[in-house]
Amino acid sequence: PAAWAGLDDAYIEIIRKSTEDSREGPGPMSTACRENRVIVVDDVVSAPIMAPWRDEALIRGFRSIAAYPLREDKRVVGAMGFYSDEPRFFQPDELLLLEDLADNISHALAAIAQQKSLVESEHRFRALFEGSIDGIVLVDVTGYRLTMANPRMCEMLGYSSKEIHQLSVWDIHAAEDMPFVRQNFPKVASGERTDTVELRVLRKDGGIFTAEVSGRVIE
Repeated sequence: PAAWAGLDDAYIEIIRKSTEDSREGPGPMSTACRENRVIVVDDVVSAPIMAPWRDEALIRGFRSIAAYPLREDKRVVGAMGFYSDEPRFFQPDELLLLEDLADNISHALAAIAQQKSLVESEHRFRALFEGSIDGIVLVDVTGYRLTMANPRMCEMLGYSSKEIHQLSVWDIHAAEDMPFVRQNFPKVASGERTDTVELRVLRKDGGIFTAEVSGRVIE
C-alpha cells in the first residue's frame, strides 16, 4: 500500500497478497484494479468475494467496503479502498462523493506523470543538444531571434552563449546569401521547407565558412 489512514492492525499486510493471483481469488481492491470498475461489498458477512479475508475483516469490525480504481490517462495504476463498520454503509450519495475523490486523485496522478515525462524529455533533449557534434541553434520564429545555441554552434560562430541571445538569423549569414535567407527562412519557420541547403555563415570575427543548414519546427 502507498498510504492508509484509520484502523490498520496489520490488515493491510494481510490483504496485500490479494493484488496477486492466488488460490483464494482476488479481493475487492484487486478486482477494482483488474476490472477497472468500482467494487462495493455491502456486507462482509455474506459477500462471496470476502471469503478468504472475512474472519480477519470481521475481527477488525469491517462490515462494508468500497474499492475504486485509480487511473493515469485511462490506465489503471492502483486502487483506493474505504472500509466501514456498518453494513450497507456505502449508499449512492456516498459512492458518488467517493467517485469524485477517486477521479480527482486520478487527475492528480496523471498530472504528476505528465510533469515527470516533460522533465525527462527536457533532460534527454538537453543531453542531445549539448553533446551534439553538429552546431544547433534555436530560433524564435516570431522575431527570428536566436534563443539558444549548443557549445558546438557557439564555437563555430565565435560567440559566447550569452552573446547568442543578442543575435538574429540575419546576423549570422553572409551578405551574398541574405536575399535567399530572407525569402526562405519564413518558409522554414512555417514548416513549408525542411530541406538542407549550403549557406555561407558569418562568424563574429568576420570570417565566413560554408555549412549545410537545415531547419525544423519544434512544437
